Amino acid sequence: MDKRSPSGSRAHSSGAEDAERVRLTRQVGSRLRALRDERSRLEGRVISQGEVGAAVGGIDAPRMNTYERGKKLPGAPVLVKLARYYGVTLDHLITGGGEPAKVIVRPAAVKPRADRKFDPLFEKIRALPPKALRLVRATIDYLARHGSEASAASLTRKRMKKPTRR
Repeated sequence: MDKRSPSGSRAHSSGAEDAERVRLTRQVGSRLRALRDERSRLEGRVISQGEVGAAVGGIDAPRMNTYERGKKLPGAPVLVKLARYYGVTLDHLITGGGEPAKVIVRPAAVKPRADRKFDPLFEKIRALPPKALRLVRATIDYLARHGSEASAASLTRKRMKKPTRR
């Protein structure tokens, strides 16, 4: 296989270099597939190759498929984005060394069981008109800022009063 050297002249790579590159490409692909499977398992749903590609920056599903099958090695910027997406070190993604894989699941992706009891409430909130949604947001912001200091009575009085104009 011909390759261009940094000076621009043609240099021949050895068979051993080609074999090493193929081995590395397959290993990275295998790790990418394992990380996607692990993340799918943790999230309790199937994560598609297209979903991963879109999350890391506009990589389509067929391209992600070539990476996972070990047919093509992603470039350095893509490898960095994939390592961040899966929450592993670049060293682990490329060589399998370093820290063991710790797949990060973003809080928005997995709904904890305790929050499921609020689903009916969230559905009711989603159905509110925009003006009422603004009031709900303002109330939640107020409660987040004042926490336990806010009583229901003081909250109701403050929120229900219309501001006076001078």
